[in-house]
Amino acid sequence: MSDYHAQIARIKNKLPQAQAADPNYKVFGADGHKYRIASPVPTNDLLVLEQRYGIRLPDDYRLFMQEIGPGAGPFYGLYDPRQHAADFFTDPQALRQPSQWKPDMSEDEWAALTLPFELDDMSDTDFEKEIDALFAGLLALGTQGCTCYHALVVSGEYCGRVVNLDEERNLPKFAYESNFLDWYERWLDEVLDGTLMGERAGWFGYRRGGTEDELMTGFQTATEFKQQREFLLGLTRLPSVSSDTLNQLSQTAASPDPTLRLQAIQCLTQFDYSRARPFLQALWPTNPLNVAKYVYWYAKEHAEDWVPEIRTVFTTANPDPELFDFASYLAKICATDLTPLIMPFINHSDSRLNKQAIYIIQKIAEKQSGNQE
Repeated sequence: MSDYHAQIARIKNKLPQAQAADPNYKVFGADGHKYRIASPVPTNDLLVLEQRYGIRLPDDYRLFMQEIGPGAGPFYGLYDPRQHAADFFTDPQALRQPSQWKPDMSEDEWAALTLPFELDDMSDTDFEKEIDALFAGLLALGTQGCTCYHALVVSGEYCGRVVNLDEERNLPKFAYESNFLDWYERWLDEVLDGTLMGERAGWFGYRRGGTEDELMTGFQTATEFKQQREFLLGLTRLPSVSSDTLNQLSQTAASPDPTLRLQAIQCLTQFDYSRARPFLQALWPTNPLNVAKYVYWYAKEHAEDWVPEIRTVFTTANPDPELFDFASYLAKICATDLTPLIMPFINHSDSRLNKQAIYIIQKIAEKQSGNQE
């Protein structure tokens, strides 16, 4: 058993610091828990829980509950395991069954696990059994809102890992940290350094953590394109990067791997639009949707540069609806009035294009009249 006491002591010190660093509760979910801890969970209560479900809690999580307790935590806070241990099940015994989930599970692997739910004539009893099997070995840690949660694997090969999940059965995402305490302390660190209060914070734990140097070292030593992409994606949490990193991103934007190339272009658009623009222009003919997304997300002030490309979307009889959405978002920002090109879509047979056209024309009109919020 590892000695987690030093880490627990650090976390105890960081909790009041996090509350002081975020007095207005800007971090997502903090207005719910307000960085308050309920009280430690008695050791005997944890033993009773383990006996009831036939499990052994991971040592670091057990010590955290004994020494600190539920309350403050990522998203809306940490559940009390005495009340929420079996939230995902109808049969409490499912908690002791090994989880079938694993990091980097492919879409095909996940589709195989969720295949039983595709049956149209599944009975309620069978549905409950399949839910118990799918979510086996997962102890509920807390909610992220709607149908999204985070859980702790308490049975199976990846016991001790934190995983983000959706009860609507979308592909789960494992946290990058190897155990609960590392995941929790990273959350505190990102509150303290302001990352989770930044404009690009996103949802905690879905991207790699670390400093720019740590992420770039990981990128340079990774042996697989997928791992390299994850390190670059982690950069998007940061407000800025160094010129050395920008140079590396420019080189990577010519990568033979299309996914890695896209990630590098996304990062460049966020951190240095002038460097990104040639790559964006080269990308537009084959992937206009990603270009429109990146410009809208990171370089709205340069929307006017893309008027010629936006025109091509609006002069297409049946454009991709998602591309039409992002092109129209950019049109709303442009100084050039593109309303005449959007107007014909008001009568389009595709209801999604129709509704988006009406919405954007209204917003452009409001902007022109000076009434836009």
